[in-house]
Amino acid sequence: MQASPPKPFATGDTCTHPAKPEWGHGKVIKAESISHEGAPAQRLTVRFSNAGLKTLSTAFAKLRPGDTAPAANLT
Repeated sequence: MQASPPKPFATGDTCTHPAKPEWGHGKVIKAESISHEGAPAQRLTVRFSNAGLKTLSTAFAKLRPGDTAPAANLT
C-alpha cells in the first residue's frame, strides 16, 4: 500500500523545519504549487520565529506541520 502524499501547506499554516530546529516555529506567508523533476511540490515563504523570512521548496525541505506551534509572534 502506497503512502498518501502530504497535505499541501496553505497561507497561515504553521510549521517547523526538522533539520533546522534553531529556526523555531514558522508561519507560511505564501504558498505556490510547483513541480520538481515531474513531481508536485510547493515553494513556500515562511517567517520563522528565530530566523526570519525563508523561501523553501518542499522538494528539499521536509517541513513538519505545526498544529501546536505558537504562531502569535509570527505575524
